[in-house]
Amino acid sequence: MLKHPLLTGAAMIAATAALILVATKARADPPTEWVTELGQPVVVCDTREQTQGILDAAKKSANAMQAEYTRMLHVEGIHGGPACAYAEMPAFQAGENFDEGNAFAASGELAHVWLVHGGTSQAEFWFIWAEMPKGNPA
Repeated sequence: MLKHPLLTGAAMIAATAALILVATKARADPPTEWVTELGQPVVVCDTREQTQGILDAAKKSANAMQAEYTRMLHVEGIHGGPACAYAEMPAFQAGENFDEGNAFAASGELAHVWLVHGGTSQAEFWFIWAEMPKGNPA
């Protein structure tokens, strides 16, 4: 997993305050091949189970999702950093994805979400991909 070296304490606080599921107004299905950039930060975790926990909370409410993400910031990850982070992703290979139906974004709006497995030559990770209804901001 990524050690999340780009995140500092201030960045984690900002991410917590502004947390959203990866989402855009017209985004389609999650990526399934090499990705050079997503264009915005994502919620990324070391394991599927950690990412699933945040997504399960998001299915309940935006506040529950925020609380679970904040909790995961204090769980030590595989490489010593937080188990989950809100971060820009480097180029990566997208792998399998799992359609998880609808969940709440931090804005309180419902989004269609997927769990996506990704990796680089140095690490594997999981992240949440979301598609907001057309016309709704992320």
